[in-house]
Amino acid sequence: VYTRMHPRNIYRDREKTDFTRLAKCYPPLAAHLTQTSSIDFRDKKSLLTLTQAFLKRDFNLTLSMPENDRLIPPVPQKLNYILWLEDLLQTGSESGRGHNIRGIDIGTGASCIYPLIGARKNGWKFLATEIDEVSKECAARNVRDNNLGHLIDVRHVERGDLLCGVMRDESDFAFCMCNPPFFGSKDETSGRVLNRTQRRPLAKTECSGNQGETVTEGGELTFVQSIVSDSMKLWTRIRWYTSMLGKKSSVKPLVEELESKGVTVTTTKFVQGKTHRWAIGWTFHESSKIPWQVKRTTKRPAQRPLSFSVCAHNS
Repeated sequence: VYTRMHPRNIYRDREKTDFTRLAKCYPPLAAHLTQTSSIDFRDKKSLLTLTQAFLKRDFNLTLSMPENDRLIPPVPQKLNYILWLEDLLQTGSESGRGHNIRGIDIGTGASCIYPLIGARKNGWKFLATEIDEVSKECAARNVRDNNLGHLIDVRHVERGDLLCGVMRDESDFAFCMCNPPFFGSKDETSGRVLNRTQRRPLAKTECSGNQGETVTEGGELTFVQSIVSDSMKLWTRIRWYTSMLGKKSSVKPLVEELESKGVTVTTTKFVQGKTHRWAIGWTFHESSKIPWQVKRTTKRPAQRPLSFSVCAHNS
């Protein structure tokens, strides 16, 4: 498991996260710098400007967001996920880069951040789904503004339509990815429920998303279990099923559930400063070997249920 940022993450370089240098490349950031050359991470406008600065300087991407509350993506953390997917894809027939790789981003959000970075950096094609009409329209606008319409298809879906409905008229995909709503209730979004002890300080970064983006019935565990359920029906139509997790406590029950089904599972941890996130991936492809960088859990490959047809015999 990675104990720091992914080894290929460009933001491991301190110069890349020097905000004074960054402001010279992206002047709008200068107005948000504090006397200590940082920003106020609880100010949403400052967070958005920082994200826009990283995207413009490092990926030549522009980003617009709705005026009302939507999640503002931290670029270094999102890049960790993309890099991990590159590692997973190198374990099969895919090279990890190129226009032959197609992925699904479940709940792409207003920013459409994963498809934007994946398409610009690696030339990946994406089907990006979203249940919120405002977020869907903003995501589509970000795709158009960056001239990536030939690689990214943003599609509105109904709540609960994760993979099976989306895949009905589609060919196979190399991966699916998801940044699910972490919380099971609005109270959890304050940060107190996630704290291991009452002495642990609350997060210093503003939770910028609305309730639809951060809260789901049953929390992230139930949400990802629904993806697991879909994967058991779709089987090898997606090479790697993956999801990010905001709670370490969600990892074990998901691994145990997949192990009980005989599925090959891998986990990793994404680190950005003091913020830790986890991710889980699973595959039904026997040819996909788990990369050395991440924890490996291997079970006997799952078997499809047998079905029989009995023909009547006329005597």
